[in-house]
Amino acid sequence: MDIEYINVEGWEDSARRFNLTPLVRVGDLILISGASGGTDSLDPEEQFTAAFEDVAETLAAANATWDDVVKITTYHQGDLSRHLDVLLRVKDHFVKPPYPAWTGVGVTELANPHALVEIDVIAVASD
Repeated sequence: MDIEYINVEGWEDSARRFNLTPLVRVGDLILISGASGGTDSLDPEEQFTAAFEDVAETLAAANATWDDVVKITTYHQGDLSRHLDVLLRVKDHFVKPPYPAWTGVGVTELANPHALVEIDVIAVASD
C-alpha cells in the first residue's frame, strides 16, 4: 500500500519545528496532525473556529472535507468542561450527521502554550 506524505501550505513552521508531516495518506485513509488554529486570541470561540478551519484546509489538500472525517480527537488545555458548550457549538458548525466518532481529552499543556485546543482527525477519502 502506498503512503503519501503531504506538506500543506501554512504548516511550514510547525513541520520544521516539530519534525512532522501535516497530512499522511495511506490508501484511502487520511491522518492529520494536531491543529490548534495558530491564533493568539484568548477568545475560546475564535480559537476553536480557527482550529476547525485549519483542519478543513488541511483536509482540502487531500481532496477531502469534514464529511469524510470518521474520527475526531480534541485535546483541551485546562478545564475541558469550562469551554465544552462553545466547542460543541463550533464543532456542530463544521461536522454534520452522520457524526464521526469523537474523543475529548483534557491535558495539562499543548505544544502551543496559548492554545486552548488541538484537534487531530482521521478521514476516509471518498474520491
